[in-house]
Amino acid sequence: MVSLDIATLSPHAPAVSQWDADGIRHVYMNYISKEVYDIYRTCLTNIPRITLPELETKPETSHRLPWESTDLLQLYLLAYKMESWHVCDLVADTWIRAFQKLDEKEEAKIWKHNRAPYRPNDEHTGQLLPIPPNDNGNPLLDKRVTVFDASLLSLLYTEITEECGARNIWADAMALCGGDMEEAMEETGPGMWPKKLVWNVMRTALRLVRVRRTLKIEEKFSTAWCKRYHEHGKHGKVCYRE
Repeated sequence: MVSLDIATLSPHAPAVSQWDADGIRHVYMNYISKEVYDIYRTCLTNIPRITLPELETKPETSHRLPWESTDLLQLYLLAYKMESWHVCDLVADTWIRAFQKLDEKEEAKIWKHNRAPYRPNDEHTGQLLPIPPNDNGNPLLDKRVTVFDASLLSLLYTEITEECGARNIWADAMALCGGDMEEAMEETGPGMWPKKLVWNVMRTALRLVRVRRTLKIEEKFSTAWCKRYHEHGKHGKVCYRE
């Protein structure tokens, strides 16, 4: 277990956009970059898309740019406002897989150890089902996409006022950090975090008291993520994987 990486002021905080694009500007003129809007359009022209598109390369090195925290959040916010639920769900799954990958590394994990993780059985044989392969690919992600960034989480809770998959993902991920998260939040001060986020973290934490429970964000089967972290079911749509 490593110490939690907390950001109270994102170095990549969204800047005011200076562009016009098919009526999108009025939705998030302060938060969405033209690059993210172009990515959003790419996602729409490849329906259903189960992997994030690659970002542009650095001209001086020809190396691909990684997805950063701001990129993922901006894409989620734009897709949510435009009711592109399959794009929201793709970003949600990207976050989940990033947290799970972090948890698999003993030197990097931030979640408390789950001594009895849930894993479904085959209904016919009773044997444990094999963990399915990662169908979301391996997009190049910045190592800080799992950092609990107070400024970006405040943006999420400000721009999406109702319950949504992204809010549940981040609240559950924070709750799984246990006492380390408590100490980190005390250090930053109570006013740094959205009150609704703290409320959601508390609700999840209470569900973990004195019970052996595996949160959906910990489960390896993507079908387990739909109800809590996806938007499609709330709007009568099927999962983008189907």
